[in-house]
Amino acid sequence: MSVLNYQTNIFDKKIAIHYIDRINKLEASTAPLWGKMNCAQMLSHCSGAFYEGSKKPSLFWRLRIYFFARSVVIGKKPYPRSMKTAGDFIPSSASDFEAEKLRLINGIERVQKLGPDYFLTKKHPIFGKISLQNWDTFFTKHLDHHLRQFGV
Repeated sequence: MSVLNYQTNIFDKKIAIHYIDRINKLEASTAPLWGKMNCAQMLSHCSGAFYEGSKKPSLFWRLRIYFFARSVVIGKKPYPRSMKTAGDFIPSSASDFEAEKLRLINGIERVQKLGPDYFLTKKHPIFGKISLQNWDTFFTKHLDHHLRQFGV
C-alpha cells in the first residue's frame, strides 16, 4: 500500500487555508465517488475531529479502532476506500449543508489557532497520549480522505 501525498501541518495557516479552499469547492449536491454519506453528512462527520467533547464512540468501537485501525488512522498507510466508518460516527440524518460546512471550517480554524502546544498534553479520546505528528496525521489524513471521496 502506498503512502498518500496530502498536505500536513494543520497548525500552519497556509495548510489550514488549503483545506478550507477545498471545502469551499463542495456543494450540497456534490456526490461521493464512494461510500454512503451525502456531502452534508460527510462535513458533519469530519467536524467531530476538530472539536473537544465530540461524541465518543462506544467501547466496542474504541477497542476496534485502537487495535485494528490505529495504524491506518494515525499511521502512514492511506485510508482504504472500503474502510467502514465507526457506526457511532455516522450522522443519522441529512444535515444542513451550509451549517455543516461552516462548522467544519470553524473547527479547522480553531485547531490551527490553538496551535501545536495545546495538543502536546491533550489526550486523544481513543489513542490516549499521542505525538504532535500523530495529532496532525489524525486531522489531515482523515480530512483529505473524505475530501477526495467527494472529488475535491
